[in-house]
Amino acid sequence: MSRLTTVKMLAGFDFAFQPSLDRNRILALAELKFICLRHRQRAISRRHSRSRP
Repeated sequence: MSRLTTVKMLAGFDFAFQPSLDRNRILALAELKFICLRHRQRAISRRHSRSRP
């Protein structure tokens, strides 16, 4: 058998125990929206660089 611990979710994390963590920032990072935003930014910059002579 594996000795891996059980899976823990952010919903069960006690942010009061670690007050230095910004709860909203951690939850936003967990959504992974920054990946999509970076992808869009790259697509826009590629289009812009192709249009320049």
